[in-house]
Amino acid sequence: MKFAPALAVLFFSAAPIMALAATPEEQLEDSLQKWQEIREGRGSSYTYEVKATYYSGSQRLTTITVEDGKVVKRELVSSWMPGVNRDPNDPSLKASTYVETGDDIGSHLAGEPAKTLDELYEDAETILASRNAENAQPRPVLGGGIAIRGQRKLVLEFDDRGLLKTCYLTTPMIVHNRPKGCRVENLKLLGEPAGDAEGAEGEG
Repeated sequence: MKFAPALAVLFFSAAPIMALAATPEEQLEDSLQKWQEIREGRGSSYTYEVKATYYSGSQRLTTITVEDGKVVKRELVSSWMPGVNRDPNDPSLKASTYVETGDDIGSHLAGEPAKTLDELYEDAETILASRNAENAQPRPVLGGGIAIRGQRKLVLEFDDRGLLKTCYLTTPMIVHNRPKGCRVENLKLLGEPAGDAEGAEGEG
């Protein structure tokens, strides 16, 4: 009985420390504010990459260049993944390798969309809104007739600077060749030291 008061004090003093985790919407808003601060201080010129891998063993690296808030170049390099014993000069790879500038940007079907980081934040907001709409209504399980909520899982990630890195919805137990959504890799502000770039690579 002598220890009861001490335990009570410990329990109640620890309660205020436990804070609710930020919601995805709050995390995205905080990240957007960080990007806006960087954009105001450093300008809106940068490059970023997006890598996609496929079951065939091929991979595609899209590089987007933005100057003064406008996409000025989109590059796509197709290759085989390391360890895949295929001809590096395969015509199918060369056919999907290109450099677009000016009015030609977006003229090829292959590759990631030519979007600015601001547009990707808008896409991420749309993804969160669609997730909330899905979770608000029951979804039937295939062949079962049982209604459940939230079948798709949200993947939301930020780089070391707190900037948007990944945002997409994925369905558990279904293997996706390439989940649709936002992906930003190796974001580098033009003119900043190379060591400051986000170096994490994504998987397709």
